[in-house]
Amino acid sequence: MTARIGLYPGTFDPPHTGHLAFARQTLSECRLDRLIFLPEPHPAAKPAVTDLALRLQWLRQLLRPYPAFEVLALPDEQFSVARTWPRLEEIVDPAKVTLLIGSDKVSSLPSWPGLDQLLSRVSLAIGLRHPDNARAIEAALASLRESTQVSFDFRLILTNQAHMASSRLRQQAKITHVRKAKSL
Repeated sequence: MTARIGLYPGTFDPPHTGHLAFARQTLSECRLDRLIFLPEPHPAAKPAVTDLALRLQWLRQLLRPYPAFEVLALPDEQFSVARTWPRLEEIVDPAKVTLLIGSDKVSSLPSWPGLDQLLSRVSLAIGLRHPDNARAIEAALASLRESTQVSFDFRLILTNQAHMASSRLRQQAKITHVRKAKSL
């Protein structure tokens, strides 16, 4: 029987319960055997991120209780289908692969170079994030199918943590730090 593997790229700065809820729900709904978290060292859309070593440490700590989850650090500074996918294919082949992305990434999919190649090889698990709407995401994916002429499977994953965002956690931490500094 072919293994089912999930690939979950992201910044994870910091990783949080929303990431975990999405991963756990996807593992269950897509009947994955294992799920690999792939923190991107220097995402193009996020110029200032916490050092990768610290993000890896945070992820490993968060995922420790979940034996089906693992963390993989890739050498690519920024992920791309052309550079990163061949490396991942060597690791996961011949598994059935599900790519996990947040619904906030769906609108940028058409601009991904090599998307056709990727969609022909993976299924998508799309975590519905607040305030995105399932109908709008499904319509965008239908349009993507038409424009790429690639048939691909997708599943919308709903969790009770759709409101979580790393940016919100960083902002809260900054506010707390400022408040503590002022009280000293």
